[in-house]
Amino acid sequence: MCANFFCHPNEFLTRKHVFLRHIHLCTVIHFCNWLGLAISGLSLTLLNVDKLIYFRWPLRYDQTMSKRRAAFLCVAIWVISMG
Repeated sequence: MCANFFCHPNEFLTRKHVFLRHIHLCTVIHFCNWLGLAISGLSLTLLNVDKLIYFRWPLRYDQTMSKRRAAFLCVAIWVISMG
């Protein structure tokens, strides 16, 4: 999501206008692109783990995956990706 709203418009503008080609802006765009890819990849991986838990233990799914645990996993994805 970060890459879609920030990086792609700025990347287009830096290709079109020469005066926007600063090394710091390029660094930020590059970091945000990779951050978006990392978050997307980890989210998809954990979504498959969530499906595995649901189909493997359907009666215990509500106990296993609470709202608190889901929020923790979302924060963990962002922290791991930022690292």
